[in-house]
Amino acid sequence: MDAPSLNGSMPVKVDPDTATVWLYGHATGARKAAVTQHLATLLGHGRDDIVVDLSGAAGLSNSLVDVFVAIACLMEPPRRLILRAPASLALPRRLTTRSRRPHSLASTLIVQEQ
Repeated sequence: MDAPSLNGSMPVKVDPDTATVWLYGHATGARKAAVTQHLATLLGHGRDDIVVDLSGAAGLSNSLVDVFVAIACLMEPPRRLILRAPASLALPRRLTTRSRRPHSLASTLIVQEQ
């Protein structure tokens, strides 16, 4: 788990038992290394689904969108990276523009807008 932010909240929380990563507040590029490390660790555990819950994120940097695309590229069906996010983050559009081959990710990168 990462260190608390200045306001005392945890910007990144991980539950290896459910293969879930939660991001809170403004998910900026400053969290890229930690998020990448957490996702790579979960990927190594061999779970079919890894969930990133962005419901508590007020914003999301393009560098983190790039991390999600990279992790999904490492996965083969039936494994999936599932992103739960508010519609305000516009993830489907952003993933399409950040990926070189967005159609190739259709089975491994799932967006669930809330």
